[in-house]
Amino acid sequence: MALEPPATQQKPQHRFRSRDWFDDPKHIDMVAIYLERFMNYGLTANELLSGKPIVGIVQSGSDINPCNRIHVETVKRVRDGVRDAGGIPMDALMSLPTLGDGRQSGTSDSPSILNCSPESAAGGGLAWLRTGDTVRIDLVAGSCNALVSDAEIAGRKTEPPPPIPESATPWQELYRSTVSQLDSGGVMELAVKYRGVAQKTPRHNH
Repeated sequence: MALEPPATQQKPQHRFRSRDWFDDPKHIDMVAIYLERFMNYGLTANELLSGKPIVGIVQSGSDINPCNRIHVETVKRVRDGVRDAGGIPMDALMSLPTLGDGRQSGTSDSPSILNCSPESAAGGGLAWLRTGDTVRIDLVAGSCNALVSDAEIAGRKTEPPPPIPESATPWQELYRSTVSQLDSGGVMELAVKYRGVAQKTPRHNH
């Protein structure tokens, strides 16, 4: 009686998405294009046709930006790990677009939208995103759209906003309570009425 191999050695039952590029008899013309395109990255035809999963590695390290310089070295070990696991590693992207409504670190070498406004805590669009959503950024058109159905977004809008941590300093509390969102200037609102103070003769300071 033949024994079943351990679960970790069983052939995966699902079809890898990369098979749609390199194993599609109905669109052999597109297969040829994909093969030529990916072989330009140094991969061989045997690798691409082997059925092994192609694992894209996304990292933002560079020799210019010291913040993320460690990623350049770390990604070498990631490639080795992918090969050891039976996959085919591929550097998918060197500059990772980043969006946020707060401080970002290590993004100076990437196309970044550093201050989305209104921020998620104030009901901005980032609060509606979930892990796994696809976001399309068009720099020419100046648009940023989540590829999520209107019905799904409408359902998410009914959920409460993310919790806001308590202020850690009096200056943080002062900022939070008086400074507007960036789409309306990002200024201390109570100070706006004093913008013309220099045009008036100041009072004697003694």
